[in-house]
Amino acid sequence: MFTVKKRLSLSVWVYSLKQVRQLRRYGMIAYISKRMKYVVIYIDYDQADRVINALNNLRFVRLVEISHRHELNMSFGKKLDQEAASQSDGGNI
Repeated sequence: MFTVKKRLSLSVWVYSLKQVRQLRRYGMIAYISKRMKYVVIYIDYDQADRVINALNNLRFVRLVEISHRHELNMSFGKKLDQEAASQSDGGNI
């Protein structure tokens, strides 16, 4: 049976995009920005410390940033229902 692994998103800022292909061995590349020279990589949550240290030791990597999306509460159901109810009750338009 398929099990969902917990993933973590990293933004890897690089000096040059020539070596971006080397980043494939550390995780799945989701996006490459040619203009701003950064790469978004998804890695396994259990291996995050090891991968971040390895990426920081590469010569062409400028900075590694961890996404804070996993820290946010992504359930907006109650909040959206409250806003919709306040607007239908004649809230400020």
